[in-house]
Amino acid sequence: MPARPLRSTRLPDEQQDLFAPLVPTVVVASYKGGVGKTAVAVACAERLAWAGLQILLLTCDSQEDARARLGVQPAEPQLARRPYGQGSVTVAGMRGTKAIDLLYRLGPEHLGLGKFDGAVLDTPPEVQGGSLPGVLLITPLDGVDAARNLITMLGRTPPN
Repeated sequence: MPARPLRSTRLPDEQQDLFAPLVPTVVVASYKGGVGKTAVAVACAERLAWAGLQILLLTCDSQEDARARLGVQPAEPQLARRPYGQGSVTVAGMRGTKAIDLLYRLGPEHLGLGKFDGAVLDTPPEVQGGSLPGVLLITPLDGVDAARNLITMLGRTPPN
């Protein structure tokens, strides 16, 4: 039986937290490049889809390696869907404020592809990568400064 979240959307009269994403979100972030962020993000999205969930994978890195890892060809549309049993992964290359607007202001339904049970965000290696509130943050650690970088990212995250 496919896993389903208890509730993937808010009730109409439920007050939204100040900095809450509109869909349950996993952010994979690190200051450093080459630590496996994309590999972890794609693996998370695929595992959630195999559990029967509809997952939106936002690749915010300009290389858009997540699309290639899912077998998406360069000639395919910006939004590409891959089925996994009863679930699916829809991958989109989206950077900066467009990704923030989609997760926090507009909602993934704005893409016109129906509802999503969750989102996975593959961030580029930059300081602000993990500074998104109200999400599960996964940070691959590599190198001497990894713990300090993680603490810095968490310290810059607004409370909700």
